[in-house]
Amino acid sequence: MIILVTPKNLTKVNINSILISEEQIANNLKNNPFGAYLLYQKDKKIVGYLYYSKIYDRIEVNEIEVLEIYRRQNIASSMLEYLLINISKDVTLEVRESNYPAINLYKKFGFTKLAIRKNYYKNEDALLMGTKKPNS
Repeated sequence: MIILVTPKNLTKVNINSILISEEQIANNLKNNPFGAYLLYQKDKKIVGYLYYSKIYDRIEVNEIEVLEIYRRQNIASSMLEYLLINISKDVTLEVRESNYPAINLYKKFGFTKLAIRKNYYKNEDALLMGTKKPNS
């Protein structure tokens, strides 16, 4: 099950996770009034999350993470699909140039390489990837 968490409903959501704490989510949402989380709940635990920001005419995916034991179970795919279906804006994100599983996942959802960000991850470049919504 996917749960949308915004600053308005944060106190109503029970966050049971070793992946991310309620305090981390609260701090990020406090410091980023345009941010929101998609939390993936399985077996009454949060096993994945996608943190994004609404930036004017687009969405920026800030983080996406799934507990290692739950990877390859379509959890990241489900969260990306939910985001892309429920918004009508272009989406961008950065990904390590060496993170082939993530790059392939993003390509599956129509993301293309827009640019390279040199040394974005200290000693590694990032790919800037994005989608293009119709009429955007």
